[in-house]
Amino acid sequence: MFRHLINRWDKKQITDVIAFFWMQRIEDIEKVDEEYKSIKEKIIYFWEWIYENKFKGKEKFDENESIILSELSKLTIFLDEINQKNCELLKKYAPFVMKNFNYYFFIEYLDNIKDKGDKEIIKDCIGKIYLKMIENSEEYPQYPTENIESIVKFLYISGNKKDADEICNKYSEKGILFLKKIYDEFKS
Repeated sequence: MFRHLINRWDKKQITDVIAFFWMQRIEDIEKVDEEYKSIKEKIIYFWEWIYENKFKGKEKFDENESIILSELSKLTIFLDEINQKNCELLKKYAPFVMKNFNYYFFIEYLDNIKDKGDKEIIKDCIGKIYLKMIENSEEYPQYPTENIESIVKFLYISGNKKDADEICNKYSEKGILFLKKIYDEFKS
């Protein structure tokens, strides 16, 4: 039945499935058990499968596809760490998170895993993901402010000044100045 639903590829049904999966999240780490870990693995497999089988290699996406990609970005909450595979997955979804205001969750989840995994991969990856998110966006996210600031500080502290400066400069060019204090703190 699930395969039939995916084959029909109806935007409403697919986004309903994604919403159902997203509601399965457990944010209290102490409540995570083996059954939940198994469910989480299946959700991540679904996420990867959708991209590989429906979007891989495409350069242009219609409105329905963009919305599905945006909704899929909420599944970031199921990632435990940033490794090379997850980094590539997140970079694919980042350009779509501004649709349906999913950037709020994406930024929060990105901030939560920014220091989990291989430090060298993370250092390079987090900035690239964030820059992909704002690269073609008319408006830049300003909320959740504390998570955005945390990500930028993390980039500076981890040694990725180039991406941190670029993010701060892009915000400044749009007249959004809440990152200026952090930029000034780390400029040298």
